[in-house]
Amino acid sequence: MNVNQPKDDFGLWHIGKYGMVIVMHDQESKVSAVDSLLYKLEEIRLLNTEAYGRLGKSIITLHTLLLVSGGGGVCRIDGDSISMSRGTCLVLSPGVLLEASTEEIREVQIYLITFHVYDVSEPTRLQHGELPCRQVVSVPSCSRLEEIARNMIQHRQRENAWDRLKANIWFQELLLDIVQQGFLGSQPDAQEAISRTMAYMERNYREGITRETLAQIAGMSAEYYSRLFKKRNGQSPVDYLTEIRMRHAKRMLVLSNTSIRDVAQSVGFNDEFYFSRKFKQNAGSAPTVYVKNYSRTKKVASLFIPYSGHLLALGVEPYISPRIKSNPITAHLPAATHVDDVNPDLETLADAQPSLILTSEYVDPLKAERLNSIAPTITIPFFQMDWRGHFKAVSRVIGKEKQANEWLSNYETKAERARSQLKKHMGSSNKVLILVIRGGKYYVYGSRNAGAVIYGDLQLAPPEGVSGIYHFMEMTVEAITDRYEPDYLIIQNRDCSDVSKAAEPLKTGPWNKMKAVQKQQVYWIQDDPSSWNCYTSLSHACILDEVVEWFVSQ
Repeated sequence: MNVNQPKDDFGLWHIGKYGMVIVMHDQESKVSAVDSLLYKLEEIRLLNTEAYGRLGKSIITLHTLLLVSGGGGVCRIDGDSISMSRGTCLVLSPGVLLEASTEEIREVQIYLITFHVYDVSEPTRLQHGELPCRQVVSVPSCSRLEEIARNMIQHRQRENAWDRLKANIWFQELLLDIVQQGFLGSQPDAQEAISRTMAYMERNYREGITRETLAQIAGMSAEYYSRLFKKRNGQSPVDYLTEIRMRHAKRMLVLSNTSIRDVAQSVGFNDEFYFSRKFKQNAGSAPTVYVKNYSRTKKVASLFIPYSGHLLALGVEPYISPRIKSNPITAHLPAATHVDDVNPDLETLADAQPSLILTSEYVDPLKAERLNSIAPTITIPFFQMDWRGHFKAVSRVIGKEKQANEWLSNYETKAERARSQLKKHMGSSNKVLILVIRGGKYYVYGSRNAGAVIYGDLQLAPPEGVSGIYHFMEMTVEAITDRYEPDYLIIQNRDCSDVSKAAEPLKTGPWNKMKAVQKQQVYWIQDDPSSWNCYTSLSHACILDEVVEWFVSQ
């Protein structure tokens, strides 16, 4: 992306105090206002069906994008029913009434992005602006936008200020694509038509799909469509569809106890014997042999640090893993070959010759397609399962289901004992607030990560309003102290490791209003602070022990 000072004659980007300004050709009156608007990313989350349903009936308070990357159904905007499917983007302005319900959708993945819009047409006066765009936009380049959104999440959640700046730059690119589509509504060219059929295959691979159907969607003759598709992708539409079906079949075979017949039908094959022949052509072995080979594998490459933690809990040291300096799991990986989690070096990975690769949907999609050429690859969706689901999936892939069940049984016993101890000690005064201070900003943590242990396994109560936070939410000190009244406060200060110095602000100002502060029931995360932020079995076992030690031994 070209980052320069903007000029009047042609479109460039420049970074300002609040974000990035988009400057475009003023060729159409519809988009003439865009060059006076400025956009700043506030938050991005990937919602699964359950998290989407928790949005409920609510008034939108910030400009919001809802980008559907999987599943679909119906939601209501100001009382009007809106159909959603992969590639639908809802552009919502403050004041709009959103009604989200799980009853009218099938399994969905939706990126929720909130942001500020500022009008800088008068340089001496900054004011909130309106995004001039259609409310419902159909995005033909959905895969590209999903890749951008994944990059945004990765960079947004990191501590480094440069990474957070990158997240905002990615956001500008995503917003530009959506706004241009929402304004211009231009007819897609041939390449966009091909992309549309590829997205159709990804969504409907379970159904009977013919070349003629795909050509009709692309608006071309069947012969011309096939030639154009193969020129772009290096394979025919039928072969591409088979690849999609085999990818899903491999994951089902490894992650579930589903029969071969049911797997075949689930991915669009009516004949299980024909499916087995196609599977062997694709994977090099029959489905039953493929599953057995996974359970015997020794050299496991994990491209996602939470999955590395699960492997360690099962007594398996990953052969290859991300190693994040601030993450305590890294200390257990002295011999592992290091690769990046989002953008792994494929040459390093290939040289290490793993026999199995575990990854999440975070990996760069362009590289994800090439992982299977290095070793059999299983993608375990991160946001579609809780940590127990991830743990069981990892154990099934490597043939350690018995060990996983034993580990979970021991964990549940420990959690039950801890709940009993905490109940005796805390009684009904058990509201706990988890707070993270990072880069001078304050974040309230919700039901994911440490919240899964505090509010889930230990069944301590979140202050009113916290249960609606899926991961975390940035808030001011005043908003935190006005809104929440916890009995206990857990704080992780990433800006200051000296607890006595970090605690100084709590002695004055709005903090004094908080009951937990008044009663000196404030606990500071000091040792291995990242264990509180890593959504994995090893970290959660550590949190369980630490919380009991804090509250019971005070």
